[in-house]
Amino acid sequence: MPLYAIEILLTRPARRVELRAAVRSSRMKLAPSKELDRIAVLVTAEDEGSAMSKVWGRIENVLPVDALVSIFPDADGKYTLSFPLPTTALRRITQQAAAAGCTPEQLIHDALVEALARDRTSLKAQLDSQLNKLLRDFPPADIADAIVRRLRP
Repeated sequence: MPLYAIEILLTRPARRVELRAAVRSSRMKLAPSKELDRIAVLVTAEDEGSAMSKVWGRIENVLPVDALVSIFPDADGKYTLSFPLPTTALRRITQQAAAAGCTPEQLIHDALVEALARDRTSLKAQLDSQLNKLLRDFPPADIADAIVRRLRP
């Protein structure tokens, strides 16, 4: 059975007593970070989704878990993020996905891609605005000199 490396992100640093209880109840070897806010674990499972489910099932009631993240990317270079959703949010996402003729995962993926594109567009607009302000206030030669000075070691 394949082995999956998963990072457990905690909402707050765990206490040592919580970690001991998690090791005892989960029967998994946990490798906490020095700050005790992240934990790495290796899990055997049929696939990554099953590995995530296995970790959730064993630790969600013992540790203050925020999310699970795959430590290594898949063949497409993507990481898996797993976080709990309130029942109402999950129901709404499932209904919207069914109406759109796709899976809930695809619906969330597409929404994230659109949000990132909007953010990039917003950043580009901010940069354009600041550049226009610079060009209004300073001669282009002065701006070029400042850039060259800034790039020199």
